[in-house]
Amino acid sequence: MSDLGNTIRNAGDWLAKHIPGFAGYIKREERRRADKLYRDYLASKMTQSRAHLSRATVVLTDSQDFASLKTVSRIDAKLETNTDRIRLADYGYTGWFDLVQIDQDQLAQLYEFDVNLARFVDEISESCKKLESVKPEETALILSGLSETIDSLEEKLKERDNLFINGIKRGEG
Repeated sequence: MSDLGNTIRNAGDWLAKHIPGFAGYIKREERRRADKLYRDYLASKMTQSRAHLSRATVVLTDSQDFASLKTVSRIDAKLETNTDRIRLADYGYTGWFDLVQIDQDQLAQLYEFDVNLARFVDEISESCKKLESVKPEETALILSGLSETIDSLEEKLKERDNLFINGIKRGEG
C-alpha cells in the first residue's frame, strides 16, 4: 500500500515540475480542504451552542419564564440559519479549470473573514452555556447580547458573501 502512495506522490511531483501552475493547483486544493475543515469546526461549535440553548429552554420552562422562551426560539432559528451558512459557504476560490478565477488578494481577504468568524462563534457558545445556569434576572441581558452577537455574525457573513460576489464580478471582466 505504501508503494501506491509513493507512486502517487511521485506522479504529483512530476506533474508539478512539468505542468505550469499545477503546484499552485495542489496548494489551492489543500487550502480548499483546510477551509472545509475549519468551517465544519465552526458549524460544529454552533451546533453545540444550539444544544446548550435547548437545555436552557428546559430551565426557562421550569422557571416559567415564557417571555424569554419566545426570544430563545427566535435565537435558535437564527443560529440554525447561520450554522448552515457557515457550513455551506463558498470556498472563496476556484479550481484550476474554472472560467472565473479569484486572485490571491481576494482569497486572503476571504480567509481573514473566515478566521475572524471564530470570535463570534466563541461568544455565541459562551452565552448559550451561561443560559443553562443563569439567574432569572440576568436572562434578558444575556439573551439581548446573544442576539446582538448573532446579528453581528450574520452581518459578517453578508460582507463575506459580497466580497466573494464582487471578486467573481471583477474576475469576469
